[in-house]
Amino acid sequence: MADARRLIAEQRAHPDRDRVLRQPAELPESLRLPGLKYSFVHEDHLDLVLARNPDWNVGARIWSADAKRGHADQPTNYPQVFFYRYTDDAEESAENIR
Repeated sequence: MADARRLIAEQRAHPDRDRVLRQPAELPESLRLPGLKYSFVHEDHLDLVLARNPDWNVGARIWSADAKRGHADQPTNYPQVFFYRYTDDAEESAENIR
């Protein structure tokens, strides 16, 4: 979790930029899940994209320790790591967070 939260903190330090896309090689080893396509670093979470097509992404998500946004991500066997699914075909909601 420390590596994910460090990346989130770095993103917060630059609020003028949009979410940051990082390739697996640009991530700390602890975040390189098998099958990882790429990741997005946001100001309150990190998305680890494991599958995608033009309309949706699915993968693992790690929230910042102080995240206030409600979400409906599914818990995993790993504390503080969630499964998520996002589609740009639906409006943003607790079940569909960019």
